[in-house]
Amino acid sequence: MRAKLQVVSERGGRKPATPESIHEMVETHVNEGNLKGLAHLYEADAVLVERDGKEVSGSGAIVEFFRGLLSAKPMMRIRHMKTIDAGDVAVLLSEWQMDCTAPDGSTISDGGHTFDVVRRQEDGSWRIVVDNPWGIVLPDHLKG
Repeated sequence: MRAKLQVVSERGGRKPATPESIHEMVETHVNEGNLKGLAHLYEADAVLVERDGKEVSGSGAIVEFFRGLLSAKPMMRIRHMKTIDAGDVAVLLSEWQMDCTAPDGSTISDGGHTFDVVRRQEDGSWRIVVDNPWGIVLPDHLKG
């Protein structure tokens, strides 16, 4: 059973009111193709780790990453597993699955386990600081 999405209302949109609600909102925004909604879930200097280990940083670069992803019309499912809460900072551990449409019309499936860092904002909402959808799995070229 899925937990009810908890949000803090604000003029112009919704914000996550708990760390766990961030992943619920990511899933919703990805499935709706809502680029603006996704962008609002990240701090301005956040970092997102791509599959190859490259780190995309800053809101502009993260928006461009999602613009490319959303062009493939993804459908995402996220299952929250655990929150490690340290007051105003938390780590979210979830597993995710996503199906996209390739340029040739074929379906591409991907998935993984997150290890994301989120931080409480002054208004009580939460935003992503580090988005690592690959958890502790490193690409071969980054292994020591």
